[in-house]
Amino acid sequence: MAVLVSTDAHASGPFVDVRSVDPTITVELRYADSNNFLGHSLYPVGTRALARPEVASALAVAQSVLRRYQYGLKIWDAYRPAAVQAKLWQALRNSDYVA
Repeated sequence: MAVLVSTDAHASGPFVDVRSVDPTITVELRYADSNNFLGHSLYPVGTRALARPEVASALAVAQSVLRRYQYGLKIWDAYRPAAVQAKLWQALRNSDYVA
């Protein structure tokens, strides 16, 4: 199986739910609950792991390879809205690192 992945950081297009491409991928978004460095959720309940379609397709290919060996992917972070990124930056305030 082959996948075309864009390397253009400014590529536009809709985001897709990673699990809609492959429901066997485990999603545990760290910023959707209190299990993160802030200690509280930054996303509303039910937030899905979103990615550009070509990224989601590449993850599905990786998942199919891993499942042959009884392994699988776990997604802890995905597309992050700018407002959430700003909250992380405000909490950390470290110019050497952007969460």
